[in-house]
Amino acid sequence: MEQQRRPKFGSMMDWRTPNPFENNYKWTSYNLFKAILCVVLLLPLRLLVSLVAIFMICVCAALGTLLAPRKTEGQERPIGDLVVALLLPVRLALRMILWSFGFWWISIKDERTDKSKTAPIIVVNHTSLM
Repeated sequence: MEQQRRPKFGSMMDWRTPNPFENNYKWTSYNLFKAILCVVLLLPLRLLVSLVAIFMICVCAALGTLLAPRKTEGQERPIGDLVVALLLPVRLALRMILWSFGFWWISIKDERTDKSKTAPIIVVNHTSLM
């Protein structure tokens, strides 16, 4: 009769960690259809939206430069009301560009009771090119 050996300490546990860069995605015909549909429909739509938004920003920037009041000697150059009104389409166009890159509008309701304890400085946790 064979003698049963006791397992070594820790051999019952699997200590291997999965590779986060390895993709074991199963490409079924349905998943392939979805991917092709997204590339054919969404990619041109997002490119078109971002090009229209960039054109809007360029037009508003040119109009704002032309309509801005000239600087006079000894005075600061004030921003006119028309130039301030031109910033609203720029804000919309920037939102359109963010949407084309995949960002969504997230509204936040601040329901804190004591506003005096809010942070005076807001620091982002990381930066990127956007």
